[in-house]
Amino acid sequence: MRRSHSEPDRNLRPARQSAGCQSSQSGRSIRPVGFLGFSPPWTTVVSSIRPRIEIGGTSVTVQPGSTLHGPENACRIMDTNDQSSAEVESVPVADLRIGTRLVSAVFDDRGILLLAEGSTITTSFLRKLASRGLTQVRIREEDLETVYALQPRGTARETLDERADVVCPWKTATTMRLDIEFATLSNLELGPQLTPFVEPSEPPRVAVYDDKEVERFLCDHRRSVCEVDNLFDRLSSRGAVDTDVLAGIADEALANLAADPDLFACLGITPVPTMYPARHGTHVSMLAIAIGARLGFDRETLRDLSVGCLLHDAGMLQVGNSAYTSSDILTEKEFREIVKHPIHTLEMIADSSEIPQRSKCVAYQMHERCNGTGYPRGRKAHQIHVLARVAAVADAFVGMTTPRPHRPGLLPYKALERIIHGVHDGLFDASATRGLLQCVSLFPVGSYIQLSDGRQAKVVRSNCIAYHRPIVEIWRPNRAQGTPELVDLAKDDSIEVLKPLGQCAPDLQQDAADAPPGTGRSSDARATPVRNAHAPVPLDAVAIEDSWS
Repeated sequence: MRRSHSEPDRNLRPARQSAGCQSSQSGRSIRPVGFLGFSPPWTTVVSSIRPRIEIGGTSVTVQPGSTLHGPENACRIMDTNDQSSAEVESVPVADLRIGTRLVSAVFDDRGILLLAEGSTITTSFLRKLASRGLTQVRIREEDLETVYALQPRGTARETLDERADVVCPWKTATTMRLDIEFATLSNLELGPQLTPFVEPSEPPRVAVYDDKEVERFLCDHRRSVCEVDNLFDRLSSRGAVDTDVLAGIADEALANLAADPDLFACLGITPVPTMYPARHGTHVSMLAIAIGARLGFDRETLRDLSVGCLLHDAGMLQVGNSAYTSSDILTEKEFREIVKHPIHTLEMIADSSEIPQRSKCVAYQMHERCNGTGYPRGRKAHQIHVLARVAAVADAFVGMTTPRPHRPGLLPYKALERIIHGVHDGLFDASATRGLLQCVSLFPVGSYIQLSDGRQAKVVRSNCIAYHRPIVEIWRPNRAQGTPELVDLAKDDSIEVLKPLGQCAPDLQQDAADAPPGTGRSSDARATPVRNAHAPVPLDAVAIEDSWS
C-alpha cells in the first residue's frame, strides 16, 4: 500500500509542526509563559522570548519586537525559547549547512534573534557568527533533521569496542519454536530470487541532488519515523501490530530507493540522534534495503528485510530508557538486560501472522555475529539468516556513526574501516559488507575528502564496484552561487583521494577545531581533518568472498 505524499496518516499523534509527530516517551510540551486578556482592541510589543501565541487552539509564531493587535478573546503566549521546551535544541555552529532553508528562526543562547524564519544559511551568516565568537545556536527541533540531512553525524576516530560473548539464557516458547525451525539450514537460506529490484549494470548517476526530491524524501522520512514511533507505543502496551503501516513504510522506501539510490542511502546514514529507537530502526531499514538492492534481492525480499529492521528495536522499550539515554557506560548487569531486547521484540510480534517469518528472523537475529560472539543466542554464520546478516552490517554502521549520550559517533570512513576489519575477524558477512561499500562508497556519501590536486570535495554519489573512487562535488566556499563542479573519480585517474576529512564543510573545520570544550563536542570528536589517516583498506585485502550466489 503506497501512501500518498499529500495525505498524512490521521492516526498520528498531534503534529510537532512539520515534524509530524510528538513522542509520548518525552512527555514534554511548550511552557506557557503568560496571557494577554485586554479589552479590544489591545496592543502589546513582543519581547525577545520568541513566542507563539495561541488563540482558540490556533498557534501563530510571532517575531520578537512585533506589535500585536489582539481580538477580544485572551491569547496565551508560548515560550519556544525556554530550555524545557520540546521544540528547541542547541546546535553547534559548525553543523549548520550552507544552503539549508530553515522553517524556524535561529537564536543565540540569550534568545536574541540571529536569523529570521524561512531564511537560508549562507557563508556570510556563518562567518558573522564566528566573528561574534558564537559556537552554539538554538533552533526549533523540527529543523534538526533538515540541518543534519545528508550530513554524517560521526566525528570521532575511535570509539568503544562492542561487547561480545554475552549469550542470553532466557528462553520462551516463541524463541524455542523459532530456534528449532532455524536448526534446519534450508530455513536460513535466501531462496530463489525473482527480478532484481535494481539492475546491477545500471551506470552511476553523475548529477547533484534535486532540491525538491530532497524535500520530498525528508517529508516521507519524517512521517515514517513517526509511524514507527506510534507503532512502538502500541506494541509496548501489548497492542496489535498494524501491518498495513509497516507495508506502507516499506513500499514508500522502496519507491524512493528506486527514484535515487544515492540520495536514499545518504539520508539513511545521516540520522539525527533523537526519537530512539524508532528513528534508529528506520535508518537501519533504509540502509539495509539499499545494501540488499546492490546484492540483487527482489522486491519481496527487500520488503521483508525492511519490516524486520523497522521492528528490531521495539523490545528496547521493555528494557527501560535509561539503557539508551544515560551518559554513563553500561554496567555488565545493564548490558545483560540489553541482550534480552531481541527476545522482547519477538514476543511483541509473535501473534501477528501477517508479519513474514523472514522479518521476524531479522528482528531476532540481527545482533548475532558470524563468529558466534553476538546475541541473544551466540549463533555462527551458518546459523544466521542471510537477511539478518545484511541487517547486522547496516545496524552496525548506523549505530557506530550515530552519536550516543555516552560517546560520540565515529567518522563514517572509520566506521567502514572497522566493519571491513570486522569481516577479517569473522564478525560480519563479506557479501553484505561489499554491498555496503558499493552502496555508500569507502568514503561515505555526505563526507568530505582531500584530493591529491589540493582541492577538497564532498562525496555525493557512490560508484558501485569502484567503491574507493566515488563521484564528488568540488568544494566552493560560496557554493550557493554558480554551477556545482562534479568529478567522477573512477573516470579521472589523475586525481587520488588523500584522506577523509571531518563531517562539516572544509572552510568551517578549523573553526570547529578551535571550539572550546563544553560547546557540544567531545574534545576528541571535533570535526577536524583526520591526520595521518590509514590508507584505504582494499576490499580484497580481507579475503571477502561471496556468502551466497
